[in-house]
Amino acid sequence: MVKISLVYGEDREENIKKALSLLLKEIKTALENKDVILIKPNFVSTKVELSATNKDAVKGFLEFLKENDLLKNRKIIIAEGAALGETEDGFKNFRYYDLKKDYEIEFLDLNKTESYKIEIFGRNLNLIKINSAKIMIKDLNKNIFYVSICPPKTHDTVIVTLSIKNIIVGSLQNDKEKIHQSIKAINLTLAKIYKDYIRPDLSIIDGFLGMEGDGPVDGNPVGMKIALAGLNPIYVDSLMTYLMGIDPLDVGYLYYLGIKKDFLKDLEIIGEDFEKHKRKFKLHRTSDYQFRWR
Repeated sequence: MVKISLVYGEDREENIKKALSLLLKEIKTALENKDVILIKPNFVSTKVELSATNKDAVKGFLEFLKENDLLKNRKIIIAEGAALGETEDGFKNFRYYDLKKDYEIEFLDLNKTESYKIEIFGRNLNLIKINSAKIMIKDLNKNIFYVSICPPKTHDTVIVTLSIKNIIVGSLQNDKEKIHQSIKAINLTLAKIYKDYIRPDLSIIDGFLGMEGDGPVDGNPVGMKIALAGLNPIYVDSLMTYLMGIDPLDVGYLYYLGIKKDFLKDLEIIGEDFEKHKRKFKLHRTSDYQFRWR
């Protein structure tokens, strides 16, 4: 069984801490032999705060590490490569540098680090090469524990954007637009990059406030007051998709990553009764076109 925690509450930071505490044993085991913890928030825009990972969600994760003595002898990196604007502006505008008051953190702009060529699908499903940040290639950095923290949002191309898409697209450098070859190609590309190059060890969905409608930037807020966490990103993202009122099998990259119709049978969901927190997100205005990936 795949264990996922789900917490509901009135405080974003506490929700994150509680969700992670329910997985303390599993996270401790996963952190063995890892001396770097790399946190990947979401700054698709460096100006629209609703579209970004809230600083307090990251603080909740850092407090969880601190309270459980998991920071000891480990380096902490917060790394992002913004799609719209300069990454540093996101760190400033969203007050991420405030975290330096309590923690030793290195901030990293993934758009400006050493590059590594990866293969993706072109418009005709031929393979083409693009640049990604070398530090994000999992097989080349076995000492790094990768954490993807993001809000749940609807999307203008792939229906939803959650922990998998967050870490993958932010890791691409000046070639982010090149994954937008076709509806089918981008879904295949996300699945390929996850399998071959870039994927989180821990997925955290900060569902305190999500986004529906014309996401990932121009949508409207959805107050859910939940947090999800798990060490299997495919299942975490699939459960969150389900909670957004969307069939995970309708999301191309989740389908290509092997999610099944009866995936809920594989889950041990601890904390809340997940069905109580399901709601119907309004999709992007182009959703009919997005479903044509099949």
